Amino acid sequence: MNLYEKICRLAERKGVSIAQVERDLGFSPASLRKLQVNKPSADKALALANYFGVSTDYLYGATPIEKPADQLLDNDFISLQRARQNMSKEEWKQAMDIIRAGFSSAFHDQ
Repeated sequence: MNLYEKICRLAERKGVSIAQVERDLGFSPASLRKLQVNKPSADKALALANYFGVSTDYLYGATPIEKPADQLLDNDFISLQRARQNMSKEEWKQAMDIIRAGFSSAFHDQ
């Protein structure tokens, strides 16, 4: 599915026409149709992603997952990931050992 087809599907799901998307975002008429052969500018791709609540990676075809990571991940996971950036490898290993030991029934990745 190309970018234009994705946008059409997202617009249909949202209950708006392509022309309405263009008006809402301040794009020139028929500018989205050009995406059948051209890639959008970064600004246009970001505007489309925000409008439809999807990631730019999804629009560009880099992932089949529509939602941006910050919409998929809960706050606890985000906090844990931020803490990881401040930990040494050994500290991270210790933290994960503690979490796995405390919640062994929830971990099936080993």
